[in-house]
Amino acid sequence: MRPVIRLNQNCIINFLILEISCTAIKYFLVQAIPGGYVYNSIANVFVSLLLILVLLPALAAAFKENPTSVGLMMLGFVLIISSQMLIFPENASAILSNLVKMAGMSLGCLITANTLTEYEIFYYKLVKVSKIIICFAMLEFITHEFFGVAGSDQLVDYDMSFGFFLAVPTITHFAEICSDKKRKRWDVVFFSLGTAMAVMMGSRGSILAIFIGCVLCYYQKSKLRNIRDIVGVIFCCVVAVFIYINYRQISIFVYKILMDFGIESRFFSMLAYGDITYSAGRDVLQEGVVTLISQHPWIGSGMLSNTSSHNIFYEVILFYGYPIGIILIAIIVFEWGKTIFVEDFFKRRLMAIFVSYAAVDSLLNLTVLGKDMFWIYLGLALSSKLYVKRNKVG
Repeated sequence: MRPVIRLNQNCIINFLILEISCTAIKYFLVQAIPGGYVYNSIANVFVSLLLILVLLPALAAAFKENPTSVGLMMLGFVLIISSQMLIFPENASAILSNLVKMAGMSLGCLITANTLTEYEIFYYKLVKVSKIIICFAMLEFITHEFFGVAGSDQLVDYDMSFGFFLAVPTITHFAEICSDKKRKRWDVVFFSLGTAMAVMMGSRGSILAIFIGCVLCYYQKSKLRNIRDIVGVIFCCVVAVFIYINYRQISIFVYKILMDFGIESRFFSMLAYGDITYSAGRDVLQEGVVTLISQHPWIGSGMLSNTSSHNIFYEVILFYGYPIGIILIAIIVFEWGKTIFVEDFFKRRLMAIFVSYAAVDSLLNLTVLGKDMFWIYLGLALSSKLYVKRNKVG
């Protein structure tokens, strides 16, 4: 029998599902259609209007669910923005230009995820929409790889955002593979498609996110409770060691096969030619960030003073200085660690899916302010209490 969902929770779930799916589907369509990126701004307007229409009732529902928590988060947001603009007036224009994204995407996702309680229903809706997202990703992959359609960056064989948009749907289907249900063939198909497309056209970061998500989901399933799980882990370790030792030869072999089909994988190319640790210029940018931090080590340079750090740890210290920055870093790491200590099974699985994206994206890409996945995970984590099973004595 299906669980009955309350109206407030339904509004919250609908917003989160649309936030995850609409932005991804819009991106894949714009990139897949020849010259479609020209209309990206118009598409963004339509998607934003749709999400606002769904966000407003979701926020009202969240307030009904937990008025104290929602009120405190909104008040905290207003105080942080106001204080930053007063203390650092030179950053006011940057803050105001990003205010709608920060309030709508970041704060909206934080509040709704924090007040979510119907984790099972949300999870199974995420499973369904993940299939749709991967299907639209296939459209971009096919038009780019086989018809030469270039995206907004004028590249055909590489798209960083493509891989990251695939991460959550792909990990979700791996979580289903790890479940106890009998029919998993479609989950295997969609997981394989998502992984293959991310490897062939996505970035190293998205592949890392998928890998971390799979490890977390498998750990949650097995926890080495029987011989089969132990043998499985040993086998995976042996395979991993073999691949690590022979990764250059394997990657060259795979890369040549893909090239024979007209597919040039940036990931396998970098593996084959020893460039997998190439920072893509992040080290140069971060040297500049370190210089800025040294100029204002105690109070920082203010929110959005510079967003080129590509690392949330550098960023919070740059924005808020060492004292507050170190506290925030400790909180972030602590919340990431909650993933394996949450009692509710479906919430734990959701957290494993979202932390994989959130952690990698925040450590490798631009600021998390104005984004969604990091704040969806943080909302789930902040509403979670640590659960450590203790053996009863006596």
